[in-house]
Amino acid sequence: VGADVDAYFNVNIVRVFAGYELYQSDRSRAGASIGIHGAGMEAGIDARFTLAGGNLGQFESEADTGVILPLPNFGLWAHHAFTERLVGTVRFDAFALEIDEYRGTLISTGASLRYRATEKFSLGAGYSFFDLEVSMERQLWNGKARFSYHGPRLFVFYAW
Repeated sequence: VGADVDAYFNVNIVRVFAGYELYQSDRSRAGASIGIHGAGMEAGIDARFTLAGGNLGQFESEADTGVILPLPNFGLWAHHAFTERLVGTVRFDAFALEIDEYRGTLISTGASLRYRATEKFSLGAGYSFFDLEVSMERQLWNGKARFSYHGPRLFVFYAW
C-alpha cells in the first residue's frame, strides 16, 4: 500500500499513600492504607500514504485527558523479615469512583523482596499487577481507556 503509520500511547501514573499498622510482631507487620493513584493518558496516530494516482495523503489525530485523573484507593499490606536484611512485602489496593463525567476503577497488587543494604537504604525486586480503567465525557476526550500491566520490577527504597 505504501503507508507509514506512527502511533503512541503514553500513561503517567503517580502513587501516593499512607499506611496504618494493624498488627506487629518481632518479624512481621500488617496494616491498611489509603492513598491516591493519579493517571494521565494521551494517544496519537500519524499516517502518511499514497493514494490512487500517486497523490500523497496524511492523517493525524491526537487525544489527551488534559488532566491527571485522581483515583483514591484503599489497601492492605504486610511485611515479613525473613532475616535481618531480607524483607518480603505483599500489598493490594483497589477502588472504583464515579464523579460527574469521570468514571474509573483501579486494582493494584504486588509482591516483592528487598535487601536492606543499610538501615535506611534497600534494593529490591518484585512482581506487580496493575489495572486501570477510566472513562470521561468531555469535549477533548470522550471515551474509555484501559491500561493493564503485569510483570517484574526493580526498585530502590529509602526510609527516613
